[in-house]
Formats: sequence, C-alpha cells, structure tokens
Amino acid sequence: MRTSCFVIVSLLALGGCATEPDSSTTVADASDPVCTATAAARSRDAAVNGYDQEAQRNIWQDAYKSCVVWKTKSTLVESGRR
Repeated sequence: MRTSCFVIVSLLALGGCATEPDSSTTVADASDPVCTATAAARSRDAAVNGYDQEAQRNIWQDAYKSCVVWKTKSTLVESGRR
C-alpha cells in the first residue's frame, strides 16, 4: 500500500497524468480556484487509476459542480442562512 501511495503522490507532484479539460468541456464558470484545484486533483486521480479522457472530463465537471454546491451551502450555514 505504501508503494502505491508513493507512486500516486509522486505523479500528482509532477502534475499527474491528466490536465484540466479544455474550455469546450468545462463548467460554464470555472473561475473558483479552490474548486478548480479540487476538480483537477480528482481528474488526475482518475487518470492514475486508468480512466479514459472522457471519464476524466466527466469527473472534473462533477467534482467542480459538487465543490461549488458544497461551498455555497457552507457559506449559507456560516452566515446563518439555510
């Protein structure tokens, strides 16, 4: 387990096997840097685990959307609104 974790961490440190999808496949407003980084990390995880480019793009989009939703809900809870 340690070896595989080391390999994955090493690949991620080197930029991973995947990049952020091109603009034709990204979420309309992919301007949130935290969510963009989170989505890119999930896409790299998918690449390391052998997923094809289409799956990586779908994972990037889903991760980005989920992050934005989570941040929106988190902000509402912190501000006392739900």
